[in-house]
Amino acid sequence: MKNIFFFIIILFFGFLNAQTISGTIKDSLSGKPLELTNITFIKSNFSVFSDINGKYKFNILDNKDVIRISNIGYDTKIVSLLKYDKNSIYNIDFNLIPRIEKLDEIIITSKKVLFTNNSHLKSENNKPQYIGFQFGTENCRFIENKQNKRGRIVSVILDLKKIKDNFRQCRLCKVDYLGTYNLKFYSYDSIHKRPGEEIYTKNIIIEPENKSYKLKIDLDSLKIKFPKEGLCVGIEIINTKYENPKKTFAIIAPSIKFFENNNISVIESWVRYRNEDWIFKPMVSRDKKAKKVVNSVIFIDVIAKYEK
Repeated sequence: MKNIFFFIIILFFGFLNAQTISGTIKDSLSGKPLELTNITFIKSNFSVFSDINGKYKFNILDNKDVIRISNIGYDTKIVSLLKYDKNSIYNIDFNLIPRIEKLDEIIITSKKVLFTNNSHLKSENNKPQYIGFQFGTENCRFIENKQNKRGRIVSVILDLKKIKDNFRQCRLCKVDYLGTYNLKFYSYDSIHKRPGEEIYTKNIIIEPENKSYKLKIDLDSLKIKFPKEGLCVGIEIINTKYENPKKTFAIIAPSIKFFENNNISVIESWVRYRNEDWIFKPMVSRDKKAKKVVNSVIFIDVIAKYEK
């Protein structure tokens, strides 16, 4: 009985020592609450979102962490948590400044744009392998526009594989977390041979199941452009469910299919980590005999339609 009482006392004082920040995310000009604003802890890669009324709330597990507050159409705000004292509860409203961009001259026309039937751009299946990644990792690949005509993305398809406890490569391992995907689209920077600016800047959050299946993500309603020069599609592994997860050696399910491309002189696939200043580099690995380097390309099928 004394042990139970002692445990309750510890929980009580632990609760008192928790640092909690809550409040509202608002438009700095209109004061309008901003729903679905992303608040990301840079060190732990944990994310929360504001609700439909712009309200948010989170506990601070590490006051040396930094949060990034972002929403489409607004400048990103970076906030250090060092200034918030322990054993305190804060109510803070954050204001985001609308991003003002200079637009080219717009010619208004009543002409309705017509599109062709859907076209399936399939990935190769050369020596497939399934790979898992840590939170904060983003894999990206170039999708060629073989029609060389402007179009629109209809859907994206990923090939996923279930990770089981005690899987063959690690008999003592267990699945630690389920990942969440943030789907991204970039223009292709043909000069530097890597992804350029984001084409669609709003978060597209997907929560895959831990099973072996083809995950089809319908995007037609978002009207994402498919440029003539092609585009790059990125899959970022993010954490929206767990507080203070492992930073390394975590088993995050499901794994994603890659295929081998022996022509490493043609760079069409990249990987980066969130804290690497978004510098892209080729995703390379060695073959089973560890004798040669191969370019591992993430499997992403794209269904697109083109302007007539």
